[in-house]
Amino acid sequence: MVFIRFFENSRKIQVLLTNFNMDSELPFILLLLGQPDLRETLKRRIHEPLNQRIVLRYHMAGLDQEETRQFVLHGLKVAGRADPLFEENTFELLHRLSLGLPRIYSSPLS
Repeated sequence: MVFIRFFENSRKIQVLLTNFNMDSELPFILLLLGQPDLRETLKRRIHEPLNQRIVLRYHMAGLDQEETRQFVLHGLKVAGRADPLFEENTFELLHRLSLGLPRIYSSPLS
């Protein structure tokens, strides 16, 4: 029964997203959150109706070098590491290679 209800709701959402008349008849708000690949996916022709309805876009930039350093140090502290694990120049290299994106360097550190 839960699966059927989920399927019916999913179908309703699909209709709302693809219905060209929805703008004036059925108010609907959808938040899309994702990795940079989501932007590329939305550029595909098949997603054009959805992409045209997006009224606000925000791209979060990576952390700067000091923020990267603080992020790593905080993660190590939370993990119980009190003594220094890395030399200072390691943070510069880590920031440069990861472009400041925590998802790139947080997995290996955990």
